[in-house]
Amino acid sequence: SAQWKAIVKDPAKFVGKQVAKGVEVSWHKLNKEQREAMTEAKRVEIKEWVASKVCRAAIGEVDPQRIMKMR
Repeated sequence: SAQWKAIVKDPAKFVGKQVAKGVEVSWHKLNKEQREAMTEAKRVEIKEWVASKVCRAAIGEVDPQRIMKMR
């Protein structure tokens, strides 16, 4: 679909637009190519969070009790 072509072409741009719209993607419904594109988009988003000092990258092992789940 055109939507998945947009993800593959520019994952960061696609995620940004979708977040602004409030659209949620179901991981379980994605095929291999779509999951790879979403994984890249997540990487880009996390990189931006760290660069913007919204959060810090974890160094070493983190106690699972201290990890906050994300949607």
